[in-house]
Amino acid sequence: MRRMISLILALLMAAGALALVACKKEQPKPNDSTTTPADTSDPGTDQEQAFDVPTMNLGRRMKILTFNGVVTDFLTDSEKKSETAMEDNVNQAIVKRDYYAAEHLGIELQVERIEGQFGAMNEFIATVANNVFEGGEPYDLVAAYSLIPVALMIRGAMKNLNEVPHVDFDKSWWSDFVYEAVTLGDQTYFMTGELSASLLYNMQVVLYNRSLLAAQSAITDAQLYEMVDNNEWTVDRFFEVAEAVTVTNVDGTEDKKRQYVIGLSDNNQLDSFYIASGMHLFRMENGSLTVSADLKSEKVTSLFETVMRAVNDGTTLRINGSPSYFKDGLEVFTVACVKYVKTDYKDMKDLGLLPFPKYDARDSYHTLLGSEHAQYFIPDNAASTEESGALLETLAYAGSVEITPAVYEKIMKKQYSKDPDSSRMFDIIRAGTITELGILSYTQFTGGLEPASMFRNGVLPEQTSNATYLFWGMPEYVRIRRALRETVT
Repeated sequence: MRRMISLILALLMAAGALALVACKKEQPKPNDSTTTPADTSDPGTDQEQAFDVPTMNLGRRMKILTFNGVVTDFLTDSEKKSETAMEDNVNQAIVKRDYYAAEHLGIELQVERIEGQFGAMNEFIATVANNVFEGGEPYDLVAAYSLIPVALMIRGAMKNLNEVPHVDFDKSWWSDFVYEAVTLGDQTYFMTGELSASLLYNMQVVLYNRSLLAAQSAITDAQLYEMVDNNEWTVDRFFEVAEAVTVTNVDGTEDKKRQYVIGLSDNNQLDSFYIASGMHLFRMENGSLTVSADLKSEKVTSLFETVMRAVNDGTTLRINGSPSYFKDGLEVFTVACVKYVKTDYKDMKDLGLLPFPKYDARDSYHTLLGSEHAQYFIPDNAASTEESGALLETLAYAGSVEITPAVYEKIMKKQYSKDPDSSRMFDIIRAGTITELGILSYTQFTGGLEPASMFRNGVLPEQTSNATYLFWGMPEYVRIRRALRETVT
């Protein structure tokens, strides 16, 4: 099993040539830029952060391929003409970003959007691979579901963005935490930043029903905010808060009708317990990429014990996640991506918001980025690498001017926030956003090998069949789960 994982990691290393960078700023860029990102709401006006893609008159159509997500980063032509679609403030910001890019480069943008979410990843991968390797009208840019690009990177289907003219990851409109996670040596094949609305909407947070909390406990919003501000908002403290909430269920009530204190919008949110605790999936050891020792550390054992106690008491933590439980008042808190505030919870008028809790008070707050965000890359057969680079950089800059102010500042920090304190929580949440190559390379690990799912699958009931055991051997996560469970019983 570990040999299989090691082979896959070696393949990832070969695709990136060298090693994971420890820090973005330690790597020289092709444009030799060494500027430090400025803290400004309009980065294009800062001299060191000035947008420097020259005005062009390319006079052609540039084609973008993307996927159908809950929150999309691009609209089709028909949607842009739809009054209903254009009533959405997020869509308005996307259109303004695209208009700026089209005017600046003298182009017409054509968007092709197909299925490509989790259940349709193979089809999306095949669409890009066939276009790159078997011919067809090339795409100038691809915005893919985040778990897809690694599969195409390994196949050599995309450009190294660090060698693409005009693309400058030292600019503040690119996400440093993504760069640090995905860069192998001096090679970065996919990235994201402020061009993406889906990046903001897929931050995993803790939401709570303020009315239910007030009715079923003596805990106030002010006390919760104080815990966050005093660095006391830890996993242990979260479950202590849950114990102070009164939940009354009739004996024998089926689980789907029982009220729990904490729930999950889906089972993927269990990953936040591991990643937001500062643990890693992959590590560099002696110049090689390998599975992190965190997966079998005392810390993960302690965290597992804490989570399992909350699961087993029957009222603290519901793990068969669904957004409907929280919406229907069967959960007081839920762990969910921000996108649910826009969709399933849009009619809930009394929502509170907090960052995901730390493992230890000495840690920083971390916000795991959900998978349904877009990662951007330039296909290897793009008609003009330079022109694709100009488009990518212009969209990123325009996103910092149009999308971040409209979506983050106006919608999230004002519309979704009930008071200045909850607005401030958004800043803490966004500042701590993280992801991992071990999560983004999910498609390369199958049959129980997925490092991204090991903690989650340790908490969830075993679902791996004997037939799978016979083919792969006992999955690593089952061995970890059983070893961890021995510490609880």
